[in-house]
Amino acid sequence: VNCCFLANEVTDDKRKVNILLTICGSATHSLIRSLVSPDLPNARTFDDLVSIVSKHYDPKPSVTAQRFKFNTRVLKKEESIADFVTELRSLTEHCDYGDFRNDILRDRLVVGVRNARMQQCLIADGNLTLKTDYDTAVALEAAENNANLLESVQPTVTSDNRRTEHGLSVIVVEAVTIIRRTQTVCNCCKKRGHLAKVCRSAPAFETNAAVTNQFTRSEIPDYFLHGAAPTNRVQPPYQV
Repeated sequence: VNCCFLANEVTDDKRKVNILLTICGSATHSLIRSLVSPDLPNARTFDDLVSIVSKHYDPKPSVTAQRFKFNTRVLKKEESIADFVTELRSLTEHCDYGDFRNDILRDRLVVGVRNARMQQCLIADGNLTLKTDYDTAVALEAAENNANLLESVQPTVTSDNRRTEHGLSVIVVEAVTIIRRTQTVCNCCKKRGHLAKVCRSAPAFETNAAVTNQFTRSEIPDYFLHGAAPTNRVQPPYQV
């Protein structure tokens, strides 16, 4: 409303009162009449009406209650130093600390962080101000977060690095299996790449020999040796 008065160069107090009562709406007008009763609203000054309505909608909080909230405020879990100090500044609005506000904010910051290492750093210099205390706390917080991030980094182990019971890489096992199958000679048609029991050149061909996927170190090419196979274990020959 004051901006409207300034824009229209309204300076007379009576005109301000009448404009306010005209644009405030019926509900607010009735409230003003109740608050100033038995006087009439236009019998009061503009500043008086604004003060009465403001106290009704936003009463001034108790100084004692606000100081209690301020003095019991501590840094919450996962709350940053910046957010903590912002909340402390807001709480001091109705504490009436006057010229001691920044000093009390500094002390509350030191007490409220609840971190022994950070508190020791903050109180090490007896001439610290609110700004230097705040800058120091933010720097220590950033350093601690970076340290925690580095500690949480663990080496990534992919499935390609898994080892079998022989100490060999899974990739090595699969590669050797594929090579061995391509070099297998069929006892029926004498061709490579398949077993006699699945040979299409013979009718029903049966074999009693068990097919196994086990293999010895000698079956593994040198360029596939990424792990150590046991040297004292000899596997039976591959049969079809």
